[in-house]
This record gives sequence, structure tokens and C-alpha cells, in this order.
Amino acid sequence: SETMKLNIQHEEIVLLLLDFLRQNNYFEALRCLERDSGVSADSYGRELDFLRSLVLDGEWDDAERFIEPLKHRADGQEHNFTFDYKKVLFEIRKQKFLELLDSQSLSPAVVELVDHLKDLEDKCS
Repeated sequence: SETMKLNIQHEEIVLLLLDFLRQNNYFEALRCLERDSGVSADSYGRELDFLRSLVLDGEWDDAERFIEPLKHRADGQEHNFTFDYKKVLFEIRKQKFLELLDSQSLSPAVVELVDHLKDLEDKCS
């Protein structure tokens, strides 16, 4: 019988595993594998990958400090670069809030607050 050899590179195997983890909503395992392997399922460029890492690791203050220098570029266009500082800050803080809610028991008042924040998101987009 003939046998077929597959030559699959380490990074390709990790990418397949990351894809499987994402499709099955194993986000914590996906993040751990990305961190341990140094391979990321998504790459948006060095700076955005770093910001993504801060957010996924729950480093909220560091994420806000990271985007702070971009605040001055916010409302204009500089070197074909636009950055909506308020929108990004809103998204970081929203994610922080939602993760805090997810980790603790919810009271009816908090649930109502979340609903109102979701309504405000459209106005901030």
C-alpha cells in the first residue's frame, strides 16, 4: 500500500488549531495558544496587534495609554492617517465594562445600564 507523507510546517498546524478554536468559540484557549506559540490567527500590523494583545489580556489602562499619543491625530488627516480616538476609547472601555459584568453576578440595574450603553454605541459610531 502506498503511504502519503504530509509535510506541514509548525506554523500551519498552529494556524489550523487557532481556526478550530475560533470556530468553536474557545476564545481563552485561542488566546493562550497565540501567546504561547507567538503565532496569531489575525495580523493587523505590529501596532494594532499590540493593542489587540493589551485588550485581550485585560490591560485596560495600558491600552488607553497606548492610544493616547494618537489623540492629536483624531479629528484631522495627517499623512493619509485618520484615527477616531473617541470611538477607540469607547470600544476599549465598553469591552472592559462588559468583561467585568461577565465575571460577576448581574443585578437588574446593571443589565439595564448595559442595554442603554448598547443603544449609545450607534450614536458614537
